[in-house]
Amino acid sequence: MSPHFRPNEWSEVTHFGTDRPMRFTGPLLFDANHKACTVGARAKPPRIASWEVHPIYKAEVCKNKTIANCSASNNSLWIPFDAWVASENGGQ
Repeated sequence: MSPHFRPNEWSEVTHFGTDRPMRFTGPLLFDANHKACTVGARAKPPRIASWEVHPIYKAEVCKNKTIANCSASNNSLWIPFDAWVASENGGQ
């Protein structure tokens, strides 16, 4: 996540540490400067696509553990990532 507008709470995060679905908010764009990895050619840094969400304005964790129970359109199911990290669930 780009540090330009990253909340301070994200600064100490080195991994997501969650097996729950996550939702990211930000503009989806095609970045032709970033090449995806192909057979025999590994991009630096490694990428699976040239599409990216950049910058990420918001990262959230679903209250439920399966994608089937995490409707993207039901905002009541999503917790801001920094709040989840500070919660009992995120402190695993």
